[in-house]
Amino acid sequence: MNTSDKTTLFKSISADFKIITRKTKLWDLDYCERILHDVEKYLENDYLSCIYLIMKDVNNLPIRVNKYNINYNKSNDTNERPGNNDWDNLGGTKLLIQISYEDNWQNMLDIDKE
Repeated sequence: MNTSDKTTLFKSISADFKIITRKTKLWDLDYCERILHDVEKYLENDYLSCIYLIMKDVNNLPIRVNKYNINYNKSNDTNERPGNNDWDNLGGTKLLIQISYEDNWQNMLDIDKE
């Protein structure tokens, strides 16, 4: 994936996160922007393998999940958006992000990750 593909993919992820943030009001937009800043840096450096945006209910069970598989070896066309961002805040829900990292991040020394 080249720089242009990464930029396009990031813009898609960013749009989805912001739509869900605005719709659910579970994060404020500033918090969402800070998360997206980190996602962008990890994406630029080929550190991400998968991103999950998860809505959990009052029992901490996932009720909505958007999964973004990151494939650096192919063009942006193979990195599909999960779609369906019409999420509602059902009361007592929370919004979380979970990231899976590529081996190049996992193999780095902790001091290099700072």
